Amino acid sequence: MPDFAIFVPKHVDAAAIDTCLHDRDAVFEPIDLETFDPAAQHESHHSFIVLETDHFVVHIRGSKPAKCHYQSRNLIMSLLGRGYNMKSFGMRLQERDGLRLVTQQPMHYFAKSNDAECLYCNNATEDNTIVKYFDTDEDVDLAKFAKIVKSNPNCVHSHFIVNIGDKYRAVETDNVENTYVFSAALKYRIVDSLAKGTTSIEALIEEERNIDSKRPNPER
Repeated sequence: MPDFAIFVPKHVDAAAIDTCLHDRDAVFEPIDLETFDPAAQHESHHSFIVLETDHFVVHIRGSKPAKCHYQSRNLIMSLLGRGYNMKSFGMRLQERDGLRLVTQQPMHYFAKSNDAECLYCNNATEDNTIVKYFDTDEDVDLAKFAKIVKSNPNCVHSHFIVNIGDKYRAVETDNVENTYVFSAALKYRIVDSLAKGTTSIEALIEEERNIDSKRPNPER
């Protein structure tokens, strides 16, 4: 996947903006808006992003710039990586208060930094995420993670996902002792279910049981 060009004006604190999975593919470049020339950047970039304090701007060659909501930054970066043009953006994104976004809020991941397998997202479910990284297994503090999720207005609040390698754990934000461990093979279905409103770990487990009961029995 090619590097994303993300330009950061002097007045923007990039550290205060939610981290995206696709930031690992990005090059953050400081700029001075007084001298920044978007047209010149299009000579070397088909598309790029300029960060602002309360939104970001997508530039796609041949199209007018589009202001976008930070809630959907990782998904929008995924679309850019797939070569979407502005017309295609219009088919995937809605507009609210002058900003483009997907109305479904992203799931919050907490991922181990040196083996964040969840970075390699191949479908829209995992595209719509934000992420914070931790360095060691000892850094996993579910109560602390829950507070981070609750304080963020731009993510799903009912649950969050902890990722270490190919092991995943869905955690109920209001009761962090209530968790569900699952493998990478199940993550898309489970993350999608939680993002779309599954209310509890018990409901999630029941959904999985119902799916399993409908699978053919090879011994029959």
